[in-house]
Amino acid sequence: MECGATVKTYLLLKPPFVSEKKAIWDVIRSADLVAPYSSTNSLNLCNVQKYTALENLWKRGYYRPPWLWSAVEAIKAIKRMNITVMSDPVGAGHKRGPHNCGKCDHEIKETVKEFNITQDLHVLERQADCECKAVWQEVLKYDDLLFDSTIV
Repeated sequence: MECGATVKTYLLLKPPFVSEKKAIWDVIRSADLVAPYSSTNSLNLCNVQKYTALENLWKRGYYRPPWLWSAVEAIKAIKRMNITVMSDPVGAGHKRGPHNCGKCDHEIKETVKEFNITQDLHVLERQADCECKAVWQEVLKYDDLLFDSTIV
């Protein structure tokens, strides 16, 4: 029955126990799966809240919030599928929130906010690279080895 309502889907980037590379893949695939039912996708970047199980993992060094590069990569891929996607990188640039190296965090956060308004991929594609992007790319390159290794 048609009632004129719209659906907004919330996607979580990098919940605990999911690697950086798999988290990117997961939100892209999820956005694709819900596209026929959802008018908008909200990409929510995981951050560490006080007094939570995630904070305990984070304090022990078992969790790192997502890289902002991962968010940009996911947003680009989702938008290239002609799916509306928005993200408000809450806590961006802080150690408990999504972050890169600290030098480029603010600029990326502002670029994502601009993209939200325009939905123009060129906004993200003209994003200046930072030297930390190479580190992020190495993390993704060795993701399977570092995260999914089976101890025999």
